[in-house]
Amino acid sequence: MDANRIAAAVAQGAQTVLTGLPQPAAPEPQPFATALAAALGQQQGQQQGQQQGGQQQGQQGAGPFALAPALTTTDIIKYSTAAGAKIFSKALAPLPTTFFLEAPNTHVLLEQLTLCGATYGWDTVLEVPTGPATTRVNRNMLTHHAQITKDECKMAAESYIGQENRKAQNNFQLLLALSESVDAATTAKMSNKSAQYYVTVPHPQAGQNNLPNTATLTRPSGLMYLKHLLSKAIVDS
Repeated sequence: MDANRIAAAVAQGAQTVLTGLPQPAAPEPQPFATALAAALGQQQGQQQGQQQGGQQQGQQGAGPFALAPALTTTDIIKYSTAAGAKIFSKALAPLPTTFFLEAPNTHVLLEQLTLCGATYGWDTVLEVPTGPATTRVNRNMLTHHAQITKDECKMAAESYIGQENRKAQNNFQLLLALSESVDAATTAKMSNKSAQYYVTVPHPQAGQNNLPNTATLTRPSGLMYLKHLLSKAIVDS
């Protein structure tokens, strides 16, 4: 849109009408054209700005492709936001089928955890480094739990327990989801052996904030909880 050309044409047409009006009713054509051009130019600028703003908003809203909201980033999930709180709430929901140690259906448990892991990014903690350091390979707890030792689970958990990273968040989500997915009798049996899935690590702020350098932090591990649960299911059955 050429604002100046439109304003000139309108002013020329208006001049014919305005010259027939008595003074001072008739405005000057040139100032009228200038004001009209400025108004049209401002309107055009606003329209272009709105279009550009809409395009930028659309590009920002699209975000990276992911199969689930929790997978759009590997960074820390901000639970202080509505989106982050929603992810957390859904992640710790009980699995569709309750797990009973007295009559364990391990296959169903592992299948449901596979779907949840793929939805919430738990694979980062379910992949466990195994074997000697020189030939170490990652094995998935859901598919190779029999080939993963408790010590290997503990070593993996120690690398992120107490840290401020996504693995620590995934570990806690896994723990809560599992604890909400077992029956009362299983909860009691697991609680009696809680030392099997708690990890003690140096406090990340040791030596700071009046904490001694020897300060430690003890937290439960979702990975070790799962390992102990599977091991106990095999022994009990």
